[in-house]
Amino acid sequence: MRKALFCIIIFVGFVSLYTNVFAYDFSAMASSGQTLYYTIRGSNVTVVPENSTNPYYSEAITGDLVIPNSVEYNGNTYIVDSINFSTFSGCNDLLSVIIPNTVRSIAYRTFAGCKSLHSVSISNSVTDIGASAFYGCTALTDINIPGSVVSIGASAFENCYGLCYLNIPPSVTSIGEAAFTEIKNVIYNGEAVGSPWGAHTVNGYVEESLVFYDASKEYITGCCTSVEGSIIIPSSVRRIGKGSFSYCNGLTVVTIPDSVTLIDTLAFFKCIGLRTVNFDAISCTMRQDGDFYSAFKGCDSLTSVVIGNSVRMIPDYAFRDCRNLSNVTIGNSVETIGRDAFAGCGFCSLVIPNSVTTIKTAAFLSCRNLESINIPNSVTEIYSEAFTNCYSATKLVLGRNVTTIGYEAFEGCVGLLEIRSNATIPPSLGNNAFKNVAPGIPIYVPCERIPLYSYNWSYFSNFIEDPGYNLNVSSIDVQMGVAMVTAHPSCTNPVAVLTAYPNSGYQFDHWSNGSTYNPLTIAIVDDTDITAYFRANNGIDDIAADDIKVYVNGRNIVIEGPLDESVMVYDVMGRIIYHDVVRAPITAPAAGVYMVKIGNAKARKVVILR
Repeated sequence: MRKALFCIIIFVGFVSLYTNVFAYDFSAMASSGQTLYYTIRGSNVTVVPENSTNPYYSEAITGDLVIPNSVEYNGNTYIVDSINFSTFSGCNDLLSVIIPNTVRSIAYRTFAGCKSLHSVSISNSVTDIGASAFYGCTALTDINIPGSVVSIGASAFENCYGLCYLNIPPSVTSIGEAAFTEIKNVIYNGEAVGSPWGAHTVNGYVEESLVFYDASKEYITGCCTSVEGSIIIPSSVRRIGKGSFSYCNGLTVVTIPDSVTLIDTLAFFKCIGLRTVNFDAISCTMRQDGDFYSAFKGCDSLTSVVIGNSVRMIPDYAFRDCRNLSNVTIGNSVETIGRDAFAGCGFCSLVIPNSVTTIKTAAFLSCRNLESINIPNSVTEIYSEAFTNCYSATKLVLGRNVTTIGYEAFEGCVGLLEIRSNATIPPSLGNNAFKNVAPGIPIYVPCERIPLYSYNWSYFSNFIEDPGYNLNVSSIDVQMGVAMVTAHPSCTNPVAVLTAYPNSGYQFDHWSNGSTYNPLTIAIVDDTDITAYFRANNGIDDIAADDIKVYVNGRNIVIEGPLDESVMVYDVMGRIIYHDVVRAPITAPAAGVYMVKIGNAKARKVVILR
């Protein structure tokens, strides 16, 4: 009982001390215009906050502050010799501070969290900088540590990531743990132990805005947050260190060369202005420290990534959670798309090149805007969760060489309306590979393979034979006309019919395979791309009688509209080559100029160019 009572008394005493330590004796206005608060200790005073608990001021200290070296109160002059702990903590609009040459120490958390504080002048009377004294002063770029300082406390400058470098005099013999966390480079030649105390580098090699581990420039450890615009990583670099470009808000474009083989976690963390990454690292690893954070986590403006044509592997977690990434170009040498490489990204469309053989676990997990998924013939294995929750995708095409689809690879792709598998042997399916995909959607499979798919893909019920060839029909210019497949090939009939439809003022010219037939009947025996070409109706006098239209299509003279008049067509010699009420296109015997006369209307000329 007596021991318990003693503990209660000690606790009450501690609370009393803590709650009264900030009690001030008087206030006075500094020469810079702010009202400061003081406690008297003999002939000296300590600067303290107005209130004993947060918020520490009724009106926070703002602007450029000059702390006086002495103040007067009740006819007495007092020397300002110390600043109490947390005195200016959280003063978010405090911009700069000048500390006078009477102050001996800067206490625990004195300026912690002053997010706008950019400049601090410390006099050579200060010997100690307390723990967390400047913790989280993220705008701090200009501070001097005088030769009088012998001790710097733990976390004193932690998260002052605006400091590209900090010069510590050799007079400092004690440096606390994590004192310089997130500072890119610390210059120090003293005897304190514990290096680098959380800093990216101690005594690094600096060239322009980049900090390197040494003069070989193989290892980037930091980049000054003041950097603006584009940066091309030097070709000497092999490694880009953890957080090295973190908070470089003015960086807009970065080019990573083929020499880079390792990028540490969060290397470009919170580069909120970064828009484009040109990634040319041929075979690169991204280190994760077990937290699965992307090197580009927090790059919310990143919209474009270009993977170079020499790149063989997109690293694990490379662009994970870049939610605004809308444009991705993957080079034609990429063989492996790494784990979580694009998980959570925001692009709607994606072309996976024919060089890719492996898509690793969760590579495109939760790419919720992806509209279609086309796996090329080069891919052999799709790892687990590769496309889980890509719920906007309506079409899935599997290349003919896919052998394995991992568990939950397409789970949650609830928007799928059809699946086309070109593999003659059904790919093996891991558990729940298509969980929550509608089992009744059409599954197009190669000819004569329905029994195999029905057995191995028993989750689905609607199998349809399909030749499996990709037939892509397009127009050279949709302003001139469009082209489409009007009859698709089937397993029993490999013939397709393609039709080109010219717009007004244009005529069909030829197909990209050289044929001038329209419609075109063609046998499809492999993947086929074919384009329709059009040209303007040069040399043609259109006949417009009410709603009757005359134009040329290849070797044919076409007359459209209601017609009960006779049609006569003359060649340049005046010979009649056609006389009837038109029912079908009139085929000219050869290229040349012809005259078309409908009923009693004036004859007009048309030109057949070939």
